[in-house]
Amino acid sequence: MFKIALTAAALSLGLVGAASAATVFTEDFEADVAGAPSTLLNWTVVSGTIDVIPVGSSFDWYSPNGQYVDMNGSPAGPGRIETNSGLGLVLGQSYTLTFDYGNNKNSNAVEQLTFGIDGNTWVIDIAGAIPSFLTASFSFVFSGGSDTLFFADTGPTPGDAGGPIIDNISVAAVPVPAAGFLLLGALGGLAGLRRRRKTA
Repeated sequence: MFKIALTAAALSLGLVGAASAATVFTEDFEADVAGAPSTLLNWTVVSGTIDVIPVGSSFDWYSPNGQYVDMNGSPAGPGRIETNSGLGLVLGQSYTLTFDYGNNKNSNAVEQLTFGIDGNTWVIDIAGAIPSFLTASFSFVFSGGSDTLFFADTGPTPGDAGGPIIDNISVAAVPVPAAGFLLLGALGGLAGLRRRRKTA
């Protein structure tokens, strides 16, 4: 009877483990007012300027992808943005940060995008004009530091009126694999059996 209960518990936990990643933050800049320079609803422009590129404009380099942000705004100046508040990340939980990027085609120079969260900082060098969005994905385990996400134009030519482009940002919790839940269930069952034997 105990074996049956343990198996049922392990199977139910395994089904939970098979669930898809839970998204804790997403941003596509569609709700922001297009313009140059711009402010953003969910972000603070900490330094420099950023532009929200309007759909169908002569600056819409990545049509038909909706609105997106040019990290070197008008007047030319490398911008840095941070989320208005923390993302509510859980200590010890694994997360994946994903976003699309390209560059302002006013510049064929190398552009540099720096971004980070929780003490993690990553850098992407963007060489020349990219014809279509590329997707970046980075994983981290939240260590209890700042869960504010930032992006910054840190390119070598800050006054060139060309900068990194970002869009479709997502932060998602990575679920524990089903095998991990089965192991936890089995260990819990063994602990219960051990306690039961001691009291007998």
